[in-house]
Amino acid sequence: MKYTYRIDLKSPWREQISGKLKNVLTRKESYVFTNGLFTSEQWRSFNLGLNQYGITGGSGFEEMMGSNNATPFYCIAEEKGRYLAVCGLFDGVMYYFAAVNEKKDNALSACGLMHCIELAESLDATSFDFEGSMMPNVERFFRGFGGQLVNYGSVSDGKWWVKQMKKIKK
Repeated sequence: MKYTYRIDLKSPWREQISGKLKNVLTRKESYVFTNGLFTSEQWRSFNLGLNQYGITGGSGFEEMMGSNNATPFYCIAEEKGRYLAVCGLFDGVMYYFAAVNEKKDNALSACGLMHCIELAESLDATSFDFEGSMMPNVERFFRGFGGQLVNYGSVSDGKWWVKQMKKIKK
């Protein structure tokens, strides 16, 4: 079973942020973030940066780029001058697709993500989806933002279903 964490932006979601993360987010005002629309070329550039760490970008973003009702965004930390996060607004939901973790400054990563959530809220998105939040090394971090667990089914290998159908047919 796959799952994600999702924040309902029409609820008092800030009350659900963990105490530890709230302390980290007090540093948000010390950073300057910018955001803007993301082009295909910028996505390729971002992916090249991720690839050097052995990370491949999400295919969902490329699919979203081709959709008429999708708007991709990036977030940059001014003092670092590089992308922190890639998000996409699709049918009223802001999806968080990829990020760069600032290992020397974890507060920068958390505050950049908070900037993206607030961007989604300012664009009147209904929710913010932490796409990929089921990955064990980031789940606790995403959960700290107070999102609700949302299960969704997936079929990664249809062979099991085929075997079950053959059993029923006999």
